Amino acid sequence: IAKLSKRRWLRYRTDLQAVFQDERGTLSPKRSVYHNAEEALCNLTDMRKEERRACILDLMDQLNMSRSLLQVPVRQLSGGEQRRIGLLRALAIKPKFLILDEVTAGLDLLSTEAVLTLLQEYQEAHACSYLLITHDLSAASRLCSRMFEVDHGRIIHEAVQ
Repeated sequence: IAKLSKRRWLRYRTDLQAVFQDERGTLSPKRSVYHNAEEALCNLTDMRKEERRACILDLMDQLNMSRSLLQVPVRQLSGGEQRRIGLLRALAIKPKFLILDEVTAGLDLLSTEAVLTLLQEYQEAHACSYLLITHDLSAASRLCSRMFEVDHGRIIHEAVQ
């Protein structure tokens, strides 16, 4: 990616999305959840307003998040809620490749299940590939066909499912 020209990067940026363990750097803290979610869709898709709203509402439901959060400023959300909003933004773009950094860290069991189910369904429906960075081996085995265990920057074990 670092070697791509700006012109080529712009062509690929909708195909590649990332969800970070700490979403504070990617979300606008003073703006509402809805504004943060819609902003990505406005910038990276040609969806009409009604389509954007329907997409956001559908993903909120799938992530087991209350629609009442849509009007809440992002700064008032927990870290786990912010991470799920980051995931919502990324999936709404319909990327072909997702980098997921500790996407379920700090989530309760119900939220974790909602995230993993959504990721499985998305992967099947859109043939999306994931680079999943996690300490949760059960999540990794659910989503990944190939896993690497890394210790101090070195691969110490590889598993293929």
